[in-house]
Amino acid sequence: MHIATRRLLIRPLTPLDYQVVHQMETDPAVAGQWRHGGRTLSPEEFVSRLWGEVMLQSVVTRRADGQVAGLVTVYRADERNGTAFISALSATSFVGSGLTVEAVGAVVHHLFTSGRFRKFYLDVFSSNLPQFAGALSQVIFEVGRLRDDKRINGSWVDRIYLEIDRDLWLEEMGAYMARWLVPTS
Repeated sequence: MHIATRRLLIRPLTPLDYQVVHQMETDPAVAGQWRHGGRTLSPEEFVSRLWGEVMLQSVVTRRADGQVAGLVTVYRADERNGTAFISALSATSFVGSGLTVEAVGAVVHHLFTSGRFRKFYLDVFSSNLPQFAGALSQVIFEVGRLRDDKRINGSWVDRIYLEIDRDLWLEEMGAYMARWLVPTS
């Protein structure tokens, strides 16, 4: 599956991408907040865990220069009930650029319009919540919170569960996304 916006190309993760994904995941700026909690894995364990419970994994590249900006993952898919979790990781040089959040929107829209899913959930630490500020209470809603769930950089942070509902997404974002996405070749 390839998805494109004016600024991004979102394409399937391949073994050729493993090194750059490993670098993103082990970057000291994010390692404690990501999948492995700062733990160093062997190359074999890294690849095995990279694909555990994953339905879709896409590399986000900037169209202007092909530079990898991040990774979007759809995991723990429950197709019977039309739900899945979605996560995103930005390369350090792209943190705060909005590119990875844009990629999440493109993937969410693609999967919602395919009719397979009705809800996506995000598992976010409170320290990462500001990046969703523009969409919170518009199309993304908090549905659960575990207070002081994890210690990151010496401080306890909450684990927050967010929800994106298909009907609300399509009502609020459908026309915008139709203009924002571009055909891929």
